[in-house]
Amino acid sequence: MGASILAIISKAPLRISFAGGGTDLEPFCSTHGGCVLSATINQYAYVKIEPNPSLTDDTWMFCSPDFDEENKLTGDIDDWDTNKSTLLVKTYKHMYKKYQFELSPVKITGYCETPPGSGLGSSSAYTVATVSAINRYYALGLSKYDIADVSHYIERDVCSLPGGKQDQYASTFGGINFIEFKNQVLVNPIELPESFQEKLQMSTVLYYIGGQRNHSVIEDNIKNLQENKDTITKTFQLKENCNSFFTAITTGDQQRIIELMNENHLLKKQLSSKIIDPDIEEIYQTAITHGAMAGKICGAGGGGHMIFFTDFTKRHNLIKTLNSLDGHVVPFSFTHKGTITWSQ
Repeated sequence: MGASILAIISKAPLRISFAGGGTDLEPFCSTHGGCVLSATINQYAYVKIEPNPSLTDDTWMFCSPDFDEENKLTGDIDDWDTNKSTLLVKTYKHMYKKYQFELSPVKITGYCETPPGSGLGSSSAYTVATVSAINRYYALGLSKYDIADVSHYIERDVCSLPGGKQDQYASTFGGINFIEFKNQVLVNPIELPESFQEKLQMSTVLYYIGGQRNHSVIEDNIKNLQENKDTITKTFQLKENCNSFFTAITTGDQQRIIELMNENHLLKKQLSSKIIDPDIEEIYQTAITHGAMAGKICGAGGGGHMIFFTDFTKRHNLIKTLNSLDGHVVPFSFTHKGTITWSQ
């Protein structure tokens, strides 16, 4: 940490997943290999870390304004009770234990523009932003893969939050990526022609259903991947769907994209009624009737967001129809950058 630096601010983008979600869950991805195709968007998690001279030499403050939470911790960091602590506290403590940086009393404030359970990877973006801020503030020199790896470990093992692997890597690297999982994670950036990316942007409508995804949706999926042959078979089909989506998007085959997105919806529906419940199915059918050519749930399902693919001439009518339902359309644009930090 440079003496002239007053604070470090980081931001990490959320993402929408076009294909492959569910193949990044354990034990499937380690045993069979998984893949996802996702794109980061201009919705962000932010974290600020700063020295706090008003605190004593053994006092740290962690603030989450969007959850109206504030934690003030003192004494030896090894003695901090993190069982009921926020993700900020758990991340900071784990980073210290892993990298042994020189401790200094700080104030860390974080918030996310989208609530957890939204299907856009908000919790992961929040973790990535926190790790990135700590990395810059304490000059740890972590690579992008390091940031994504430790963020994934913190969410899954330190915080015991169920989920896959894609979100931390999507948020760290940014852009449109084909991400592969097995013995290691490989992030493959997709460079689309500007005209086709603009077409993809204009054709995609992001819709907030309302509510939040329940952790039980993911937990049930993980359990079924261990003991249910039909779930494993459907997950292999989701993997094939993702590989085909990669080919379609890199060749600019719009008709194939539409077919594969609808196939994804059907596979998710067959996997579990908790992923695509009757309310979500009704929204999907309403959208198809009013201008959408395809649609799918974002994230684990059960709530949060959906994306729909439409023609430019039908976009206005689709948005009008969706906004007349209980949720609302969310304006967005693709972003090419992953997590970034700057000094203040």
